Amino acid sequence: MTDPSNPVHIMSYSGARGNASQVHQLVGMRGLMSDPQGQMIDLPIQSNLREGLSLTEYTISCYGARKGVVDTAVRTSDAGYLTRRLVEVVQHMLY
Repeated sequence: MTDPSNPVHIMSYSGARGNASQVHQLVGMRGLMSDPQGQMIDLPIQSNLREGLSLTEYTISCYGARKGVVDTAVRTSDAGYLTRRLVEVVQHMLY
C-alpha cells in the first residue's frame, strides 16, 4: 500500500475520499467497535472488509453505521432549526 501509483493510496491520501483508518479496515482487522451508548464492545472484529465479516462481526459493525446516520440527521435538523430561528429574529431588519 506504499506504492504511490496504487489507486487506493491515491484515493485515500489525496483527500478525495476515505482516510488511512478506512484503508486499514479494508486490508487489516477492523478492531474494537462501540455500542450506541459509546461503550466498547468486548469482541473485536478480527476480519477485514476485503475478506468479509461474519454475521456477528457485521452486526457489531452496524452499531456505528446506524449511529453515524442518526447523528448526521440530528445535526442537520438542529442546523435547520437554528437557521429558521435566526431568520425569524432578523426578518424585521430586512423590511
